[in-house]
Amino acid sequence: MDTKYAGYMGKVMMVDLSTETVSEYPWSDEQRELYLGGKIMAARILCDHLTGKETAFSEENWIVISTGPLTGTGAPSSARFNISALSPRRESWLPPTAAAASASI
Repeated sequence: MDTKYAGYMGKVMMVDLSTETVSEYPWSDEQRELYLGGKIMAARILCDHLTGKETAFSEENWIVISTGPLTGTGAPSSARFNISALSPRRESWLPPTAAAASASI
């Protein structure tokens, strides 16, 4: 997908471990403007794809590994990434910002 933004190296990739395929995730310029940053981007992707029937260890659960748009630029603290997914500590589904296990490294 062509973009006018160079952040995220211009691409968001999707890896399906079940089929061992890699494809470009459809992330529009409008979404790049609305969901700036790795954590909020991950929350949006999880919200779009989780139905509430998934469990933390089910095949349908998504794991989103994201970076911020400044990663690779040399800006201070820009060499971090975020991992977000359904938390195994939750019994019920909540919006990703509440139910996702999120770690910044």
